[in-house]
Amino acid sequence: MPHFENAQIRDIKGGMFYDIRGEARVQVSTGGGLSAFEILHRHVAESAFHDSSARFPPPRCHPDTRKGVISEIMAWHFHGADKDRCGSQSYSGEQAQKKPILWLHAPAGAGKSAIAQSIAEHCSGKPSSLAASFFFSRDVAERNTEKHLVATLAYQIALSIPVTKPFIENAVMDNPCIFSRSLETQFSKLVAEPLIQGFAESPSMPQWPTLILLDGLDECIGNLDGEQKQCAIINAIYATLTCFNIPLQFLIASRPEPHIWNIFKQPDVLSISHYLKLDNSFDCDQDIMAFLCAEFARICTYHPALVPVVSWPSQKAIRHLTFKSSQQFIYAATVVKFVGDPRYNPIQRLDAILSTSTKAPLSPFINLDNLYHRILRAAQLENIDATLTIFSILEFCPKPLTLANIVGFMALSIQDINLLLYNLHSIIRVSDLNSQVKFFHASFSDFLHNQSQAGCYYIGGGDRCAQVVQIFLQVALYEHCQCVNQPGLECHHAYAQQHWFQRLSDAEPNPALFKDLVQYFLKVSKDLDEDCYVVQHIQTCLGATVSVITWLYRFLLDFSYVPQNSGTQVLLDFQGLFDRIIKKLIDKTVRGLIDNLSESGS
Repeated sequence: MPHFENAQIRDIKGGMFYDIRGEARVQVSTGGGLSAFEILHRHVAESAFHDSSARFPPPRCHPDTRKGVISEIMAWHFHGADKDRCGSQSYSGEQAQKKPILWLHAPAGAGKSAIAQSIAEHCSGKPSSLAASFFFSRDVAERNTEKHLVATLAYQIALSIPVTKPFIENAVMDNPCIFSRSLETQFSKLVAEPLIQGFAESPSMPQWPTLILLDGLDECIGNLDGEQKQCAIINAIYATLTCFNIPLQFLIASRPEPHIWNIFKQPDVLSISHYLKLDNSFDCDQDIMAFLCAEFARICTYHPALVPVVSWPSQKAIRHLTFKSSQQFIYAATVVKFVGDPRYNPIQRLDAILSTSTKAPLSPFINLDNLYHRILRAAQLENIDATLTIFSILEFCPKPLTLANIVGFMALSIQDINLLLYNLHSIIRVSDLNSQVKFFHASFSDFLHNQSQAGCYYIGGGDRCAQVVQIFLQVALYEHCQCVNQPGLECHHAYAQQHWFQRLSDAEPNPALFKDLVQYFLKVSKDLDEDCYVVQHIQTCLGATVSVITWLYRFLLDFSYVPQNSGTQVLLDFQGLFDRIIKKLIDKTVRGLIDNLSESGS
């Protein structure tokens, strides 16, 4: 055939042929006329690229911030990690190179995507650095699934490492159904094998792009099977890196969700993985303060309402906003976006934030509110009331609580508590039984106490407060533990004994609470008769009795479910109890002084 005279043809499977200047050029295509690269393109999520216009403007780090964590990631990428924050052991040289996965994790709103974007931009500007990237997003259909992941990575690898392109095209033509195969198969056929074949064809090329960046892995929600898909992605990456000798590195950023933690803790995956936690060792407060100062300076420069204003905002306001950020950039970024809106007066808007009340009709933090609603919707909806009860206990207790304390107060097993909080690790810190349980964000506490923001998740009402008072009081009345008599031990019994009454003034009256208060009166009266208390406990009973008397005075007329004479009698009983406690306290104190004098005299 004259078309193929003097032609060097490796493989033909169908196609369109053109005779140009005596040489045959072959464009591989399907019967429908699409080239292999066009078929690949049809399965690509373009909006997942780090430089996609669909993500404009992408989140990125301010130039004066995140220097520590970016430096650490770049050290891992270019030189192998000098530090491994998952343990005390350090890795360098060949040992470090054996760990080609870096998992960057932090709570919601910590700025992981901005860090990932900055890394991607930094590496894309350097030859032989960024091979491909994929930015997941739960709100975008093509980016909240694993279906387009490998095709999107392969497409970018074909462009960043051109010698792989014909081999990727061959893989597509050999099996047009490759995009519906398992993740392991896709990684093998579209990424690993083309890299090996490309390297074999051009072994003299000095350096190849090696970094593949996946951001927001936890936002790959799939078709209601997101956790399984996220784990499958990690397992597929592990299989690819261990089955093929390819020089790829994977930077994976996500929230520290339990199922992701569990995968990275598996010995085989851990053996090739570092993990990096965004914590206070990176001086987040200083970064947030620098970001706020720079952004407010920008607002001052470009906003006409601020031309005559000097030294705005105050350093006190900057420090307050930094504190409220709780080391999470999302709060600071939300403040800047709200204050810097050119349609409004920035001075008034900042004042609104600094003086935001729980009854404010306008929430400056609508994006932050949406984030919290989205996270809470991911919890077990059938058990959301129990989850909100845990939040209420954490909020209303004046001292930090451990997971063991929460287990005691809720009268549930540790397994049940962990299940209730399973999908909430991005907003609440939960680790072992004796570690403190606390919210990552101070703004989350504000959210829970603002009814217009929290909606059905609101816990600021008097009924929630009454519920917590009753939980504490029930423990104080009916549970007994040696820790009550040992101040150094603070299990949930001691918390209940010492603090049950401290939020009583905010509690709405109800029949069950009234009944428990009557039981408390009877218990304390009996214990005083039997002289069961030491001075410290008598002082606690005195504080509790004063709180009950104050509360009864305030709500006595509201006890529609209690006969007036009964309510008055309970008030008189507690007033009498107050007198008895004062006398007992004086008696105990005088006896203690006499005993001390006697011991010193002898």
